[in-house]
Amino acid sequence: MIDWFLTLPLWLDLPELRVVHACWHPDFMAELEPHLKPGRLLDEAMMIKASHRGSNEYRQVETLLKGIEVKLPPGCAFEDKSGITRHVARTRWWDPQAVTYRDAALVPPEDKMQLPDVGIPATARIGGYAGDKPVFFGHYWMTGCPEALSSNVACVDYSAGREGPLVAYRWGGEDALSSANFVLSEEG
Repeated sequence: MIDWFLTLPLWLDLPELRVVHACWHPDFMAELEPHLKPGRLLDEAMMIKASHRGSNEYRQVETLLKGIEVKLPPGCAFEDKSGITRHVARTRWWDPQAVTYRDAALVPPEDKMQLPDVGIPATARIGGYAGDKPVFFGHYWMTGCPEALSSNVACVDYSAGREGPLVAYRWGGEDALSSANFVLSEEG
């Protein structure tokens, strides 16, 4: 299984679009790229470095594969889809307006108003996605009707692993993404 993972690029930056597992983070990508094999592949040595919690490589690879997370303020928590109480939340890294816990944290709608409307740490922000071409990502287990998150950002993960639909985006070369271009499998 590990050998197979070593054949997968950490991200794709194609002429007309971009693809990443969870977070397009240009600074981390620029720092990592000189240490990757051609095709933006990890080698065994880099995988070992990226497995050591607290290392720069760990933080960089973890962010690209899981997204940016922010520790919630004391007394704040939410229950995830599996019923586990969480004190850390993923952030809306693509949204330049998402600078407070309430705006940035991806938590169930019923928990959002319980979060303070105060700024999140600068380490949990990248200033949004200002790329000149669309970026597609997964890993976020979105719910509801698939929709573009902005004119150039789309998540295609709608919990297929948890009986949600398998979601794809039918991209036809457009610069501005359209929610009408999402394609869903039958649920279950």
